[in-house]
Amino acid sequence: MKTAGSTPVTPQQQVQPLLYALPGLLPCLSLLATFWLYGQVPQGAILLIGLLVSLLFFGLGWSALTLQQRTISLAQRMVVGMHEREHGLQADQEQVRGDATGISGRRESDRALVAQKQLFEQLVAVARAMSEHPSLEATLANTMDIAASLTKAQYACLVLIDEGGAITHTVACCYEGDVGQAMGAGEVTYYGPVIKWIVRQQTTLLISDTAGDERWHTAAEISVQGRSVLGVPIMRGSILLGVLTLSHPQPDHFTSEQAYLMGAAADQMALGLDNARLYSSVQQELAERKRVEMEQQKFVALIEASEERYRDLVENSAGLICTHDFDGVILTINRAAARSLGYEPAELIGQNLMSLLTPRTRSLLKPYLQAVQQLPSVHGILRLHNKAGQERVWAYHNSRHEEAGSTLYVRGHAQDITERQQAEDALRESETSMRALYDIISKQQSLFENKIHALLMLGCQRFHLDRGTLSQIQNRQSTVIAAQTATHMLPSGDVFPLEELYSKAMLDGNGPLGIDHASASEWADHPCHHAWGTEAYLGTAVIVDGEVYGTLVFSSAVPHRPEFKQNDKEFLKLMAQWIGGEIERAQRLDQLESYTAEIARKNEALATAHGQALTASRLKSEFLANMSHEIRTPMNGIIGMANLVLDTTLSTQQREFLAIVRDSGYSLLSLINDILDFSKIEAGKLELEAIDFMLSPILEGTAELLQTKAREKRISLMTLIDPQLPPVVSGDPVRLRQILVNLVGNAIKFTDHGEVVIRAVPVADTATETGVRFSVTDTGIGLSPTARQRLFQAFTQADGSTTRKYGGTGLGLSISKRLVEMMGGQINVDSTEGQGSVFWFSVQFGKAAPRPAGTPPPYAQLQHARVLVVDDNATQREILQTYLHSWGTRNDSVADGAEALRLLHEAMTVDPYTIAIVDLHLPDMDGFALARAMQQEIGLTGTKLIMLTAFDDPGQANQATESGFDAALTKPIKQSILLDTLVTVLNPTKQDADQREDAERPSPDHPEQNTLERGLVLLAEDNLINQRVALLQLHKLGYSVDIAANGREAIEAVSRKRYAAVLMDCQMPEVDGFAATAAIRAQEAKLGTHLPIIAMTANAIVGDREACLAAGMDDYISKPVEQTELGKRLEHWISMRIAPENTEVAGSSPAEDAMTDAALRPVLDEQVLEGLRDFQEPGEPDFVGEIIELFTDDTPLQFQAMHAALAAGDITTLQRAAHTLKGSAGNLGAVTLATIAKELELLARGGTIMGSAELVTKLEAEFQRVKAALGQFQEKCAA
Repeated sequence: MKTAGSTPVTPQQQVQPLLYALPGLLPCLSLLATFWLYGQVPQGAILLIGLLVSLLFFGLGWSALTLQQRTISLAQRMVVGMHEREHGLQADQEQVRGDATGISGRRESDRALVAQKQLFEQLVAVARAMSEHPSLEATLANTMDIAASLTKAQYACLVLIDEGGAITHTVACCYEGDVGQAMGAGEVTYYGPVIKWIVRQQTTLLISDTAGDERWHTAAEISVQGRSVLGVPIMRGSILLGVLTLSHPQPDHFTSEQAYLMGAAADQMALGLDNARLYSSVQQELAERKRVEMEQQKFVALIEASEERYRDLVENSAGLICTHDFDGVILTINRAAARSLGYEPAELIGQNLMSLLTPRTRSLLKPYLQAVQQLPSVHGILRLHNKAGQERVWAYHNSRHEEAGSTLYVRGHAQDITERQQAEDALRESETSMRALYDIISKQQSLFENKIHALLMLGCQRFHLDRGTLSQIQNRQSTVIAAQTATHMLPSGDVFPLEELYSKAMLDGNGPLGIDHASASEWADHPCHHAWGTEAYLGTAVIVDGEVYGTLVFSSAVPHRPEFKQNDKEFLKLMAQWIGGEIERAQRLDQLESYTAEIARKNEALATAHGQALTASRLKSEFLANMSHEIRTPMNGIIGMANLVLDTTLSTQQREFLAIVRDSGYSLLSLINDILDFSKIEAGKLELEAIDFMLSPILEGTAELLQTKAREKRISLMTLIDPQLPPVVSGDPVRLRQILVNLVGNAIKFTDHGEVVIRAVPVADTATETGVRFSVTDTGIGLSPTARQRLFQAFTQADGSTTRKYGGTGLGLSISKRLVEMMGGQINVDSTEGQGSVFWFSVQFGKAAPRPAGTPPPYAQLQHARVLVVDDNATQREILQTYLHSWGTRNDSVADGAEALRLLHEAMTVDPYTIAIVDLHLPDMDGFALARAMQQEIGLTGTKLIMLTAFDDPGQANQATESGFDAALTKPIKQSILLDTLVTVLNPTKQDADQREDAERPSPDHPEQNTLERGLVLLAEDNLINQRVALLQLHKLGYSVDIAANGREAIEAVSRKRYAAVLMDCQMPEVDGFAATAAIRAQEAKLGTHLPIIAMTANAIVGDREACLAAGMDDYISKPVEQTELGKRLEHWISMRIAPENTEVAGSSPAEDAMTDAALRPVLDEQVLEGLRDFQEPGEPDFVGEIIELFTDDTPLQFQAMHAALAAGDITTLQRAAHTLKGSAGNLGAVTLATIAKELELLARGGTIMGSAELVTKLEAEFQRVKAALGQFQEKCAA
């Protein structure tokens, strides 16, 4: 039997590599032939590439044949080995049988013979089993199963070892049943000692009992899975292939016969492993061959696709791709280029280039052929004619193809640039014509008639026509105004019927008309051609003031070649436009003369009307000012007195009643101002403020103000402010309140039952602005689509019936719309007739200035509480739960008392409710009944009760207390009051302390109890009510007051006494505030002093403030006067006491501002010190000196506190020290020192210390100046 290695190679097998290579080789050779055909690749490169590709595919074929032969050889070896082993086993079996016959007499020998027979039968079974599974994995599994079956082993492990001694495969199974179960990798490690021993000894290992064998007493892991262990090396000759390890939990399980059997079986296993590895190698080679074949197929497909793409690219290229010889004969040409010339490629191949050249370029062919033979490449322009005889311009770049052993030829590449060449020629011609046109029309000294003739001459030259005419069209007649040839002028005045001219068709066509050859076109029968012989025509209309004035025409008796182009018509239109513009300008000059006289007459009338309008406007402004003054004066008394009483000790009910009176006064004042506002808006004089204010008081104050009207109609009025909104924004709070009052008032007016809800939510927040959307929702009569369209018009209601039923002027919504628009927002309404309305508006407010952190709200106390809301109104529940959620309070809500009791009982033992907010009116029981029911339950008495009611009735309060309520809230609920009430009921001891503190606080009704005496103020006011209000306000602020009833008394008072400030009414009898101020300022000019004068006026017209400041007053405050605002203004001016000529340094730092102010002020205002000495009683100690001594001793301590605060970043201490120094310096007249201290205080109040160190340094330097000045003052007084 021959082995696979000795099998001879047949002739058919010798040619097989070539057959394998041909499928991939043929497409490559085809592609290379294409490259050679079009001259894209040199011939030498083509031959080299072809040789390499052939060798590549021949090698791939030979590799495939070799792989096939190796596969056949391996299969033959496997078959021969199996036959030889089977014959050997049979011979061994015959030998055993012969030996058994010799000792058949003995029974033991018979049993041994039977056992030996079984042994060899098992070995044969092993050999057969090894040949049944060719794959390595199956062979390993089969080996394990056979070994376990022959030895009845419970555990088996088989490892394969490579030539370096490393384990490559590991298989382990547990045979507790008929089928083995795979074991984990951790369990396999138990056999490590046995495997290592067998690897070293390379012999069979039989351990009857591992527990009693000293060699294995340390291998505790083995004893866990087997007391009996049998290990067999699997050898091929002297090479170790693997180790088979068997084990059983019982000792003495394996016999020596089994050990012998496994040793003999190991040879069969080695053969099986060799066969499996051989099979795996064959499979890998087959897979590799398949991969090579697939790669070959992909490569062939890529070559074929590349060939097709290249052929398509060449054939369809828009440019010309060709080859020709050195005589100019065309060898190849691409299809697209041939067809662009009107030919098929076959018609041009073999033709000479001379046949395609235009006559004027044929002489260039010979020099071109000479150049292309001498130079590697040439380029230039060729003019070819196509099959139709039309000239085409081509830009070429050709190169000589030169390669040893091949035919020489020229590769040509060209692009058709005909259109580009024509465009360039036309552009050059247009530029020349435009330059000439500009030269003509830009001549300043030339007359219009001369410019016309020059234009006509230019047109004749530009269009290559004989005659140019400018005509006017009137009454279907064309009158020649000017006529010109290319060289001389023609007479004018000829008149032609329009119907006999080409111009008639041109005007009907509404655009320029060009006729290049009339006799050869549809114009051959036209009267103009018959009568006048006009063969070529180019004309357009002349437009003056939007109407056709005439025509601009150029014509000739001979045809025009080539035909007129679009740029010819555009240039003609440009000429006509200039002519039309000049004619129109001349007409305008004529009209201007007549208009001038008319305008002069109208200006005179306009001046008269303007004077009358100014007079009317002045009278209107005076009326509005007087009206404002007369209305605001009594309102000042109402609001001022209400504010004063509110500052006294009042009960909660009294305070609420007075707050409503005050807010009603404000509302009334706002409503009165509607007419003034509308007038200001119409005149464009209304200005918006930009100040920081809190949103919640505006919304809640509006609801509180209008709550009485809502109660009268039994309507629920509620407010909901989104907790995400910033508490403080920058804008105009008065105008915002005005809009809300109008919208909420309308909602209440047009709602007969249900509710009105005011909401504010954030929208469109940016880095500098806060967007807020306000809405007022009602359940009223609603609006029809028609009513919504005219709702925001002035003096307009929804309809006449609405006005008759509900009243109103219709002015409020118009004002609200204009105010919202001035705020940069929008306002609208969503409504369904009969179902209610939602009026909404959105406004962008500025971000409020940073404020120092105050005492944190007591939210932490509420975060541990649990609140139950009991109210049948879903909106009210939503409002309360929204606020509670924002404070971190756990809460639930129900709509009736029965459900409330159920929840209270469920939570009583697990998580009881801390507080229950109960509406007085519930559908199934009232709030009192629910409270009494809770008081009767021992487990519910710990829940605090807060009553919620729409009416503030003292009787209800008493009944609520008797029923067990701890507090009461009146609708509409204010967010701050709700918070205070919740905290109060959770901390009753704090409430008692607050009440004691209120009782011990000095009464503001008695100014003598105030410890701070701020100075003497002169009040110049003629109205007794206003006098009384201002007097009480000033006393509450800590000021002493003198009163002057008119301006004359004010002048006299200032001349007699020294005042800290003057509050000056502007409209007073005898001498008004403006004249009194002028007189006081005149006196001060002589003395070099300056007294702060603050205007107090009831006028509200734009310009009042400017008028007051222009009269010499320092500030302006409008009536009704707010006590807080009045206190701020007085504190500012009295503490400053500076001259009115302030110098502002833009962009300077606080320290620089302070130094600038210091340069304008003296170190000391000695008038302040003199004023203090006026209080010195004879014989008493020098208290001014004592004050100075205290000041000089205390100020260094303040500086120490400042430095310590700066080092620690303690803004609060820094602000306090600066404030202290500001006050003490101001009391001694150290104006500059007080100013710098104030700057430092403002910085700290703003939450920053940036620049503060510099200010402290300036303060210390200024303090040294003040000390010196105070010493000089004391020395002067002592002298």
